[in-house]
Amino acid sequence: MQKKPYLFCYDYGTGGSWYYFRANEPNDVRRKYPFLTYVESDPPWLTPKEKERMLGQCFDVDAPPSSSPTLERLKRAADEYFASLGEQVLPPR
Repeated sequence: MQKKPYLFCYDYGTGGSWYYFRANEPNDVRRKYPFLTYVESDPPWLTPKEKERMLGQCFDVDAPPSSSPTLERLKRAADEYFASLGEQVLPPR
């Protein structure tokens, strides 16, 4: 199966960051970064030019966090998220 780009938002309370991830399905990204919100349709502010720019910076869901400062930040946030759940849930490997 060929990976496709999916749009996600990281809502951090006072704002948000938007990212495209290349994955087989949105749940692949959700399992790795469960605090990200999948956005099924383009938001009104996303112009064709901005979408093209963002797709040019699309992250592969299977890329190691060390491949990008953004992925490193998201990995730290994911680690904190999973730690907040205690030993009930283990992060995907």
